[in-house]
Amino acid sequence: QNIESNNGQFCVNIISEWYLDAANHSCGNFASSVDEFDVSGMTKINDCEVVNAPRVKEAAVSYECELQHIHALTNDATGKATTEIVLAKVVRVHVDSTVLMANSDVERPAVDTMQLKPVGRLGGNIYSMIGETVDIPRPKVS
Repeated sequence: QNIESNNGQFCVNIISEWYLDAANHSCGNFASSVDEFDVSGMTKINDCEVVNAPRVKEAAVSYECELQHIHALTNDATGKATTEIVLAKVVRVHVDSTVLMANSDVERPAVDTMQLKPVGRLGGNIYSMIGETVDIPRPKVS
């Protein structure tokens, strides 16, 4: 609802361990009139270059996005829409220098995952954090 009411422009902010508690406070089922920045204590910054939407200052990686499609998923038993999948085009990326890999290319910045410390929401109240990572080269196809 918030995305649609903002002309389809929004930011996706990657949650990192250092602000997980604040980010979790924005996950409530708030009315669209409630400013989740106020509720969570996260800092709103309005420095997007392409979209007219705020982003989270605490996020080391943010994506400026334009809505492409919202797909409602329905409950098989009732036919009622229970959740939605949002598809968007990323039009600008913000990456804080503190999470860039050494010698990263300015045009295609490479993020150091262990510095970013990303957090994933698995469902309900459960989140995951990066433990061990493995870098496996893709096979060469001729």
